[in-house]
Amino acid sequence: MDKTNSFYIKVNGNYTLFSAKEYLRSNIDVRKSDLDPYSHWQNYGHLEHRKISFCNEFREFENQGYFIIKNSLENEVIDDALNAIKQFKEDNIIMWKRNTDINGYARRITSLHRYNEKIMKLFSGNLAARFADYIFNDSASIYTSLYFEAGSEQSIHRDTPYFHTKPVNKFLGFWVALEDINFLNGPLKLVPKGHKSSEIDVKSIALEKYKDLNQIDPNDPDLWDKYQKIMYEKCLEEGLSEETIEMKKGDTLIWHPMLPHGGSRIIDQLATRNSIVFHVTPENMPVYKQDYFFNPDKYTSSIPEWNYINFDSRQVANISDSVLFPLSFDGKRDKVKINKNKNENDYVNNYLNKLAFYLKKILEKNYYFLKILIKTISKINS
Repeated sequence: MDKTNSFYIKVNGNYTLFSAKEYLRSNIDVRKSDLDPYSHWQNYGHLEHRKISFCNEFREFENQGYFIIKNSLENEVIDDALNAIKQFKEDNIIMWKRNTDINGYARRITSLHRYNEKIMKLFSGNLAARFADYIFNDSASIYTSLYFEAGSEQSIHRDTPYFHTKPVNKFLGFWVALEDINFLNGPLKLVPKGHKSSEIDVKSIALEKYKDLNQIDPNDPDLWDKYQKIMYEKCLEEGLSEETIEMKKGDTLIWHPMLPHGGSRIIDQLATRNSIVFHVTPENMPVYKQDYFFNPDKYTSSIPEWNYINFDSRQVANISDSVLFPLSFDGKRDKVKINKNKNENDYVNNYLNKLAFYLKKILEKNYYFLKILIKTISKINS
């Protein structure tokens, strides 16, 4: 470590060598501060028990494809969120009941975080969100979420066909245990190092079904199944294997977008497995589905089609106006409208933030042109 811009700082009773660069990367909001990083840490960082650096965790994340931040949330935050979920269930009990399994549990409720800020706090108040910042080297924001009252038992898969970004892999799975997860209630299963498995020719998979790749159905189940089958077989051929992950209430597991994962078999069918997975990206990152994933040459915009709401210094994608239940009835999924009683200033701020982002992109695109133009004008004037 370069000690020129480093200091020894007392953290939790121990003196640790502090690097300004590492601290900046771990704490994105410091960049908006008028204070230098060292002064900011002295004034604020130690009070909030922030980590100075996630470099060791990042090294393991890169190697294994996932990392678990232990005890990343206070129980009070989790209990508040569970009470909010309970209230949602009571308020929408008819829809809830008809979307449950044979044991009476609901799974895969989409965007439940939008129902109540106490649920959003599971991300914004989570130490692991700062690790996500570190991985992206940018502020992590919520794209969507899935809530599970019980285990999923979902087969091993990668998320990338439904969460395709450019640049690629600007996405993370952010899985929060809202109660203890053990071999009885269907823990996560992963294929460690599966994110490093050799590339798959996704275009050839699509061309088996589509003559024109521009006609790909973004939700095509055949493409999904074929890709996941090939991916899993390649992992096994390369000597990789599944691993079951038990976690404690308050632990958060972050996985690489290319990491194969799923849900283990539920031994105790009457056991709950309360958990929520946030799908997170850097701020203002467009996300595409299978029609782009299987056609990587297709044009993509650098600007998302949605705006964001601000919560607790975090950005939350304003994609849907509803919380969605998993099952379809007569071709339609049950949904609950989100309360949109936001004050006018929030919408103005969102608009201005998005406008500023657009202007920044325009300036970046025209930077070199402007540079040449200014030089030319300078020469003419001289």
